[in-house]
Amino acid sequence: MSSPFAIGITGEYDFGAATASVAIGFDNLYGTGAFMFRMAGQYDFDAPFDNGTFSVYPSAGGHIDILAGSLFGFRFGAHIALSSYFFRQLPLKLYIEVGPSITSTALATFFDITASMGAVYKL
Repeated sequence: MSSPFAIGITGEYDFGAATASVAIGFDNLYGTGAFMFRMAGQYDFDAPFDNGTFSVYPSAGGHIDILAGSLFGFRFGAHIALSSYFFRQLPLKLYIEVGPSITSTALATFFDITASMGAVYKL
């Protein structure tokens, strides 16, 4: 058994306090490779932690993954601790997401902790 990882491309739309995103990529689900399609949403809380150079926005959200490969499955996750870092001089968002998830495949259903990190260039 190996650690799961995913790599892909993300697109995000900003609704103000809320964002919605979709991602496509490859997921290594415990050693079995699968194509991944992710739909996600999050709500950014109003009060950021601000130090002048960047702002940290605590958020809450969730995602649904569709996994298709040697195993077909679904993953449902809730991000109970999510932080976004917005730099003042760059339109760049760095994020870290951590939370529980439920993964269901044809062979088993199990609980897990998922973590994601990445960067989004804001147009």
